[in-house]
Amino acid sequence: MGLFDDIRFAVKRASTNSRHVFINHSSLHSYAKSLNFAEIIKPVYDSKHHLLADEDSTLAYIIILNTINFGSGYFPVLKKNEGMSGYFTIAYNLKEYFLQDGSPSPQDLANISIKEICQIFKQDDKQQIIELMQLFATALNDLGKFVQTNYGSYKEMLLAANNSAERLAEILTKMPLFQDEYIYNGKRLPIYKRAQIMASDLALAFDNKAYGYFEDLDKLTIFADNLVPHVLRLDGVLKYSPSLVRKLESGELLKAGSEEESEIRALSLHACELT
Repeated sequence: MGLFDDIRFAVKRASTNSRHVFINHSSLHSYAKSLNFAEIIKPVYDSKHHLLADEDSTLAYIIILNTINFGSGYFPVLKKNEGMSGYFTIAYNLKEYFLQDGSPSPQDLANISIKEICQIFKQDDKQQIIELMQLFATALNDLGKFVQTNYGSYKEMLLAANNSAERLAEILTKMPLFQDEYIYNGKRLPIYKRAQIMASDLALAFDNKAYGYFEDLDKLTIFADNLVPHVLRLDGVLKYSPSLVRKLESGELLKAGSEEESEIRALSLHACELT
């Protein structure tokens, strides 16, 4: 089995003995029928907040952005650009950095400092934000060293995937901060959201051509983020235990990798597979 099959198998297994999140199987058929796919608008690359330049620069931008596309728990204290969310602030500030200083090489990333990261994303020295900026620095240091050592360039790393979204995800998961998996009930539970988003964003930016052409894009799973389970719960597809509801309604943050968070992500993914 490949990575995508591993994900689907693991989330199905997690759904059979969950304790906090449950799929309302009786609603799946009617819910699927209620979805009007004819009204779905084809996504368009957002060049206002994201870089769209020459092919190599755009490739580097998307790889770098998705390497640091995490940390939403820090966004309430992130210094945001006017009218922008946390994610769009990060994406836009990275775009401005590319336009001003050019595309950073893998060697640049391998040596980038937390001070430079704070400057790029226009953040101050608040403790919580420094924690996020340090994680960004670590992720980019890892990316730079990984590409330098194994491929030499972002282009060669992408070419090594041989037009396969699954192969690209497998390559990315060799880096520590891309290893999006838990141990749930003593067994491995892979999710790999960002590793899959990478191929999706490349396909969007390059209109499914050149660096954005993948033969197996239809094999991607849904991206198990915060919004998908929220919508599925509101629509009656997912049910939460009373204790989990109390935690969420009180604003309590779920610990990364906790049983509750693992089940929310795994069962939302499996519910979409069933639907």
